[in-house]
Amino acid sequence: MKGTGIVILIYVWLTAITTYYLGDTAIRFYWPILVISDSVQIPIINLFRYIFMLFWSLIIYRINANMLYFSSVIIKEVAHIKNKYNHVLIGVIAGLSCITIFFIYNETIKREIGKLEPYISTGFIIYITIVAVLVVLLKKKRRCACYR
Repeated sequence: MKGTGIVILIYVWLTAITTYYLGDTAIRFYWPILVISDSVQIPIINLFRYIFMLFWSLIIYRINANMLYFSSVIIKEVAHIKNKYNHVLIGVIAGLSCITIFFIYNETIKREIGKLEPYISTGFIIYITIVAVLVVLLKKKRRCACYR
């Protein structure tokens, strides 16, 4: 709970700084906080943007580490894979996702993915709805079976 409060305070602080410093022009920038980090002048450090990006990449590293850990736990539970093979499988999945991201920089692939995006989103919505309905129905069925 304390960590969430700290993150909220940092977000509010950065939003206030961005609004105060840039005003209405903040809408034009994709990442307005990077524009503000460019305006910070520290004599020893040439560009504050690199330090900001370093800290941000460390945060992303922690998020990715948590994601890989939880995906390895899920794969272990679902597929009943031994621990030593589990990490190899996660490494292969991470490598394949890196290769996929590398090829997304191709403009034609980006356009094709953009065309398919509404269908993919609709498919995920239908899938999540079906899973939610099945969970509710199975809980009701299990509850009814317990009372007999």
